[in-house]
Amino acid sequence: MVFLSYDRLDERRTRFNLFCSKKKELEQGEEECMQKMKKEDLHKMAAGTSSGREGGYIIQLARSLALLQLYITLEL
Repeated sequence: MVFLSYDRLDERRTRFNLFCSKKKELEQGEEECMQKMKKEDLHKMAAGTSSGREGGYIIQLARSLALLQLYITLEL
């Protein structure tokens, strides 16, 4: 069993809280971007130039990469 000092636990808790807050910011930004992409996709679909799926895949990929970068940066 591993015991951590209170300082180490506090440091980990701080990193985790920072990770959670940054993740929430990313999700809010993602939601705003999705709303914008939906509007753009509707216009493209009306013009017959897009199926509307490309934007969703790009946003999912960007979100995954942003979360991975955040995770690595905070070294959790």
